[in-house]
Amino acid sequence: QSQDVVPNAVRLFDEFTYKARSWPKAWRVLLKAEVMALGENTRFIVTSLPGLDAGMLYEDIYCARGQAENYI
Repeated sequence: QSQDVVPNAVRLFDEFTYKARSWPKAWRVLLKAEVMALGENTRFIVTSLPGLDAGMLYEDIYCARGQAENYI
């Protein structure tokens, strides 16, 4: 897990495929469900990246990219 995880928070990761009516094909969707003292925090990410499990892809790729964009 990443170093900035909130104490006493519970994080669950999962994935599924989804195809919206306007999309030509189904895509991989990552799900992060987190419950903290402040409430629930749910995120969905649509990706074409194969291979890594949902938690690793979310924390090591998606969050790292978001942090890099914060420096711009």
